[in-house]
Amino acid sequence: QKDKLEDELQTAITNNENCKNEIARGKQRAAFNKEQTEDRIQSFGNWQNFEMISRTEKAKLLQRLESCSSEKKEFLQEQTKLKWEKDNAMKQLKKCQMQMEIL
Repeated sequence: QKDKLEDELQTAITNNENCKNEIARGKQRAAFNKEQTEDRIQSFGNWQNFEMISRTEKAKLLQRLESCSSEKKEFLQEQTKLKWEKDNAMKQLKKCQMQMEIL
């Protein structure tokens, strides 16, 4: 019976060691998972920052595009006005030339 108890004790000790080893492996996995999670959270934070920067830049570019479109429209209007003034001046010049030929 002593041998049986010693065997049971040895089995319990072995099981205890196995449990300690399993706990240690579990702690290592938990630490590794924690580190990976923290890295991913930081990456996600960086990604969010990049997204905000991107949105800000996009808004600035859209504003510049609208400004350029407005300026283009103004230039086209000015060009049309100048063309109209040129045409009127040319008509006036032709009238004056005809009047000078008559005189």
